[in-house]
Amino acid sequence: MARIKIGISNFHYAELVKDDSTGISYKKPVHVPNLVSLTLDHTTNSVTFHADNQPIEVATTYGGTKTSVEMAEVPLDVQAALLGHKYQNGVVKRNANDKAPYVAIMYEELLSDGTKKYVKMYKGMFRIPKDEGQTKKDNVEFKSTTIEADFVSLAYNGAIDDEAYSDVAGSENVIANWYEYVDSSETTVADSTPASPNLSVLPTSLTLNAANSYSSTVTVTRSGNGVISANSSSDKVTYGISGTTITVNGDSTGLTENLSATLTVNVAADGTSYSSDTASVSVTVVKGE
Repeated sequence: MARIKIGISNFHYAELVKDDSTGISYKKPVHVPNLVSLTLDHTTNSVTFHADNQPIEVATTYGGTKTSVEMAEVPLDVQAALLGHKYQNGVVKRNANDKAPYVAIMYEELLSDGTKKYVKMYKGMFRIPKDEGQTKKDNVEFKSTTIEADFVSLAYNGAIDDEAYSDVAGSENVIANWYEYVDSSETTVADSTPASPNLSVLPTSLTLNAANSYSSTVTVTRSGNGVISANSSSDKVTYGISGTTITVNGDSTGLTENLSATLTVNVAADGTSYSSDTASVSVTVVKGE
């Protein structure tokens, strides 16, 4: 039974940070929703050698891949990332000196028998898309956005692309991590623009009972990343926490003190760039009777 392509989805891109003789590295893949279609046009250059009045040898070389990605829309922040523009306060700022970065792309195709084909292209550069529009008519006509790119092979190892099918034995582990990273052999490079830690604290209030010295440590949680502690590491990002311990000293009896503390988390993604967030916790200390 023939397997026919009937759908396409799950478009991701990842910025290429390093590609030389020592290895490759990418930033974490980013999902862009509302993929409509995607075309890959591979080019092969061929030369035929003749001898004794006849062709006796053919040599072929990879000549690159022209890629066209159609989406319901390309969000402004994604355009900025793909094309090397600045994105500030919801506005894309284009400059004649902007240079688009090399990126990898990943996506999947749904086949008629229910299986999926996964595709990954390693190194391409996108171009500013056309901007088309027209007046509204009696019959609504939707307009999508198409953005084009040229893909080449990696300098590191000549890799062009990967393909995998969901029903092929042995591909399960590869497919399970298809969108987690571009290549399992890449060297680790953290994102140079870390997101805000988005702090929350538990408990938000605390009652302590003791005779002389009172101290308690609250738990700081980063959204979507579980509990973190001072000098811990998670997902290639280092978190340093300060102000998590509140200590009260005294020996007065029957006295209640309401205290507050500010908790600060600094996120270092590349050793130099930091993003901080703060949260407050109130602590009620009841002196021992």
